[in-house]
Amino acid sequence: MSKPLSAVSDAQNIPRTFDNPPKNEGVRETFESIIVALILAFVFRAFVVEAFVIPTGSMAPSLRGMHANHRCANCQYCFAYGIKEPVIIDGRQHRQGTLAKPYSVKCPNCGWDGAGNTGLNSLESPVIPCSGDRILVLKWPYDIGGALLGPKRWDVGVFKNPQDGEMNYIKRVVGVPGEVLEIIDGDVYTARAETVPAEILDILSVPVPDRQLAANTLSELSKRLKIQRKTDLAQESLWMLHYDHDFPSARNSQDTHAYNFDPPYWAPHDNDSGWDAGGPVVRYEPKDPEWRWLDLAGHAIQDDYGYNNVSTDHDQQSGPYFVGDVRLRFVATPRSSDGEMALKISKGQDRFQVTINAAGDVQLDQIDMTGLPRNSEGIHRKLATGRLPRPLNAREPVQFELQNLDYRVSLKVDGVEVVATSDEDYSPDAQRLMQMRGAPGPNDYYSRARISIGVRSMPLEMRHLQVHRDVYYTSRTHLYDPEGGAHSASGEP
Repeated sequence: MSKPLSAVSDAQNIPRTFDNPPKNEGVRETFESIIVALILAFVFRAFVVEAFVIPTGSMAPSLRGMHANHRCANCQYCFAYGIKEPVIIDGRQHRQGTLAKPYSVKCPNCGWDGAGNTGLNSLESPVIPCSGDRILVLKWPYDIGGALLGPKRWDVGVFKNPQDGEMNYIKRVVGVPGEVLEIIDGDVYTARAETVPAEILDILSVPVPDRQLAANTLSELSKRLKIQRKTDLAQESLWMLHYDHDFPSARNSQDTHAYNFDPPYWAPHDNDSGWDAGGPVVRYEPKDPEWRWLDLAGHAIQDDYGYNNVSTDHDQQSGPYFVGDVRLRFVATPRSSDGEMALKISKGQDRFQVTINAAGDVQLDQIDMTGLPRNSEGIHRKLATGRLPRPLNAREPVQFELQNLDYRVSLKVDGVEVVATSDEDYSPDAQRLMQMRGAPGPNDYYSRARISIGVRSMPLEMRHLQVHRDVYYTSRTHLYDPEGGAHSASGEP
């Protein structure tokens, strides 16, 4: 009996069974995949993105190096402070690290450096530091360069130390090629090099620390200098806390023997004025139809960096300069739809007042106090008017933000700018400021900031009352690159 034809055909169509591929074939494919991945990683790191760990606090508090956190024993404000590693060169230690022995810190909010903020890092309770911030750096835009992708003022950039070409530095760009750069009263001023006389460029091309330029040279240079205002994005990381009223000091300068302790606080002009600023929520209850004022008191606003105020011998010092670029921010909740509120902000002899009524009308004035006593109202000159996004309605919270920054005064309400000065209204006198820079003593007359809040016939509450100051740049020389190809960079403190 023969096999059916279909069965024979099916048998012929059965596929053959092949042996498994050699094991070394799979190993080779895996090895090739790893090599390709490594090549892509190296290319990506070299030309696209590279990760860095911030080693030091030169850019703090914007970017922090090795640091630790501490809650102030006096005001309960929590802050970060820098930790310094030991410096070892040629096998010899040139500087002890912060963690070598106990140390003290100074609170950036209340200024307390006494009990609870001293004796940190003891044998019984050693401090365990946090590593520096980690960042990803986009590399290819700067490699391509040009006006669109190259370094711009206020960018944060990473570059090699020009002296050894190995060590990575991270700084903020403050100067661009082809310009003369001056640091005056904490601000950045520049002039295009082609507008500056050649004899002045020759002088500036050789940096000399603490050099005093001749009066005629200062005069000629100052005519060409223009202040460089920071971008909104950069500025947000450059505000430094002076005082947060959510964390008021538990002590005052009278009830402690601590040297030079004068914490910030809000002080009514009169004891029976209707103001209650004893706690984090500030309240005002009108007792008459007059203006009643609340002043920022305590130690002056200076270039003091709490991040760097770490000492092993209890010798922290405030910065030597008064800072006039400040910001006042708070949330106000009116308890009625009547009355007015006013905010005063001063930088040295430059005084301004913003007045807001319940209907939402806003007026910005400059106040002339020439020849008048300090407690007088002064002569008001109207600079600008505006309208709030909405009226001041009872029990509706509104955020106010008044700032004097880089010779521009502005008021924002709920994040929207309502009024501001123009350059015609308010601009720096570079020549006067450069002359003041060489004068002995503090810069009180030109730069000390003062802030006041006034209310008339408007019961209200204020929360999250904060005062910040701008970064204060310093330099010991005048900057000009005769080659015209270098960017100037600066750390934050």
